[in-house]
Amino acid sequence: MKKYCLLLLLVMLLFTAGCGINESQSIVLESDSIRKSVSRNDQLSGGIEASPTYNEEKGDKAAENDTKIERKIIRNANVSLEVENPVESLSEIELKIKTLNGWLVESSSSGYENNSSAEIQVRIPEEELDEFLVWIDSIGKISYKRLYADEITLEYYDYQARLENARNQKQQYLEIMGKANNVKDVLEVQNHIDMVQERIDSYARRIEVWNIQVANSLVAIDLYQSSRAVVTSKDPEWNPLTLKEMNKRLRNGLVSFFNGLTVFLQGALILFLTVFIWIFLLLWLIWIIIKKVKKNKKRKK
Repeated sequence: MKKYCLLLLLVMLLFTAGCGINESQSIVLESDSIRKSVSRNDQLSGGIEASPTYNEEKGDKAAENDTKIERKIIRNANVSLEVENPVESLSEIELKIKTLNGWLVESSSSGYENNSSAEIQVRIPEEELDEFLVWIDSIGKISYKRLYADEITLEYYDYQARLENARNQKQQYLEIMGKANNVKDVLEVQNHIDMVQERIDSYARRIEVWNIQVANSLVAIDLYQSSRAVVTSKDPEWNPLTLKEMNKRLRNGLVSFFNGLTVFLQGALILFLTVFIWIFLLLWLIWIIIKKVKKNKKRKK
């Protein structure tokens, strides 16, 4: 009876060990499967990122057909303007850009009343750029104007393709994450998700900046005062002095005249006395010298 019990116990132990081995092998196989999926996803994303030729060729074909793709062009302008008063013109420009739904980027002014200058940079909707430049010409005289454009169609749609690929790759990693059963696999997949997310954020920010630059033109304006600037004529106004103002100005004029005369006479008197004292001292010194010379001659005789 004891032999049968020992034999039954041995069979149960062997059966338990076999189940543990199968479970361990299943976990190992599943972990290897996750790593292979991650590796295959990395190779796929690497192939996509490393082959921009396809995207460029695709962008070239798209750019050739304007009916299928919208061109992305950044239009900016630089202007130098002669005005009567740069500070006042600066305020006019700031009010104008508000009516155009634009915004101020930077502004500064320097100098004094008859020799001042100012600089301003603004962004306005691209469709308002031409009208704004015509308005600028009406507030002064344009001495320099530069209108330039930068086409970014290929780069823009290439980044859009990269962004879409990165989002698809992130979704694949999330699906792989759902199959992970241990901490090591979870951490490895999460590391790849973080790296893909950084690329997604970078591409999205770049595209957002391009959208702002395409939709809103940057205009840099230099304002300076010049004798050749257009001066707006003003109608003269009749503004005679009142009797009270005349009496006040007459009294002030007389007081100023007598003050000036008094100061002049005082200065002349001080100058006369100073010259007189020096002449007196000089004559006295000469007299003493002559007297000593005569005494010396008498002694010799």
